[in-house]
This record gives sequence, C-alpha cells and structure tokens, in this order.
Amino acid sequence: MRPCAAIISCLLSLGVSTALAQSRSPDSKSPLIIRRREVTGLIVTAPISVGSPLPPGLPTVTTYTVRPNRLVPVRQDSTGVYFQAESAFAETRGGPGGLFVRRAPVDEIYAYRGDGRYPKIYLPFLGRVQPADLSKVRIQFKSQQKRK
Repeated sequence: MRPCAAIISCLLSLGVSTALAQSRSPDSKSPLIIRRREVTGLIVTAPISVGSPLPPGLPTVTTYTVRPNRLVPVRQDSTGVYFQAESAFAETRGGPGGLFVRRAPVDEIYAYRGDGRYPKIYLPFLGRVQPADLSKVRIQFKSQQKRK
C-alpha cells in the first residue's frame, strides 16, 4: 500500500472512531459529529470489493462490488451506525443497500443489503470492507458558514 493511502486510511479510521466513541443514545436524532463537524454522509469514491472467495474445493461465496455512491446516515444502535446508499448499491444487485460502521473495533465497516431506515427489518450483511479499501470511503461534512 502506498504511504499516502495508508495515512488517509488511518485518518479515516481515527475520525470515524472518534465520532463513534462519543456516548449517544441508540434512538438519538442528534447529528453524528467528527472533529467538531456534523457528518452528512459517506462517499464511496471508487468500486469496493466486498466478500472474499474461498480456496478451490470449498463452497463458493458470492463477492459483491459496491459502486461509487453517496451514503447518508439513517439510524444507529448500540453496535454502530447505518449509512444508506442513495442509488443502486452493488453491481450484481440493483437493490438498496449501504454500509454499517461498527463502534468497536474501530476500522470495521460492513456492507449490507436492504433498507437501513427500518430497524425491524433484518439486513443481511454481505461482507467486510477490506482495510485496503478503507481509503476509498470519504467522510462528507456539513458546510460551515464563515464567521464574521
């Protein structure tokens, strides 16, 4: 991995961990805050491969390619925050989906299929985003107004 990508990946992990470490009630409607700025979503800047094929001779596991997309936070629970994709999520499936960012351990992001806005609906997880692909996920902040 290039040094620049490693640094960006570490900064992203640190920023997400700082936000998720804050004490928040699971049903809180308060905004997600990272580095004293309100998070409005995540942006996937390049395709991300989710799931890993097993060695030959073992059962096959489907791998998915997450499309570049904008994701908005839709809900949170005691384990993490759900970000829902605004358009078609994966290349092999045109349906809804998103990313789930765990509170601990810090650098675990999972892709899920379904609509994360409904807490009573089961969301099947497709797999973990590999650490090398974390640099393809960017945090989008609410624009700050200039102070006079």
